[in-house]
Amino acid sequence: MSISDLTPHDLLAEAGIEDTPLRHQVVRLLSEADRPLAAPDILELVRREQSINKVSLYRILDLLVEHGLVRRLSSPAPPDRAFRYCLPGGGKPHHCHFYCTRCRKMECLDCTEAPAVLERLASGRGLVVMSSDIRLDGLCAECASKAGLEP
Repeated sequence: MSISDLTPHDLLAEAGIEDTPLRHQVVRLLSEADRPLAAPDILELVRREQSINKVSLYRILDLLVEHGLVRRLSSPAPPDRAFRYCLPGGGKPHHCHFYCTRCRKMECLDCTEAPAVLERLASGRGLVVMSSDIRLDGLCAECASKAGLEP
């Protein structure tokens, strides 16, 4: 069963986290998102349905990250140092992302080949890969087109 098959209640229970209305909503919003979201974006979305302050949101996000339910992703150096948050795709430990250095959007990538590549890299050194954090930086298709570049 993949993450997409589970409800926010199921995900919270599986992670050993009490299902409160705000936690439930944050997990639901992340599960519905088509890309990793920055905390200000999550805050705005939550506030459309119920009241929450920044401190409460960051505590919820920290709790979800601590329990391994949500991944916290960094973006490159200035001007955008905002963390983004997402649910690991389909429950797979190898989940990749692309960050556009121009428009600052981050998106999820299908990394079905990553485990085999990482295994080859690690096996020769006696390493066992439990998870990975792969982020590619560059220009998204829209920004590359505006810059007159081809992929």
